[in-house]
Amino acid sequence: MSSDLLVDAYFQADTIRGYRYLDDAGKIMNHWDSFFPEKSVGLEGLTMANKDAVMRQLRVDTRTIWLNLHLPDSLQQIENLVHETVSGISDIIGVEQFRRIGLRLQYVYGVQNAEHITALLVNNLFGEHWLRANEPTFWTAKAFEFMIPLPADGLNVNLRVSLVRRDPKTSV
Repeated sequence: MSSDLLVDAYFQADTIRGYRYLDDAGKIMNHWDSFFPEKSVGLEGLTMANKDAVMRQLRVDTRTIWLNLHLPDSLQQIENLVHETVSGISDIIGVEQFRRIGLRLQYVYGVQNAEHITALLVNNLFGEHWLRANEPTFWTAKAFEFMIPLPADGLNVNLRVSLVRRDPKTSV
């Protein structure tokens, strides 16, 4: 593997006053009915799934709108699908504000070993000064994680790097 592969994207919006979900779950199901063949609804939430689509799963409850996109073509595709879906659901359940919005991306990138990926990150993403100032918050023999605070934007970015072995029987 010589380049990166965007494998999964997970989006979550924590709603403020999303209680209309209880009244409008059927409207959400009707709106996305043809897109998601698998559906489950109850007081604990609505889950809709399509194992053959990029947007694999949509979950909605009184507190959260959550999406899983599998093998998206691009970050632009993620942005478009998330915006369209979250805007549509927000309109249906009357949500105008969010407490938290999060996006987690999972990439697969071929490297030689742990030292190789560490060198790539230090040299290309962060620089040695950044690495000295921001020790990993999580570290094992096969994974490490950094949390990068962006105070001007009020955001925290988490970066987790895990080593995986390629299965010669599959494409990933």
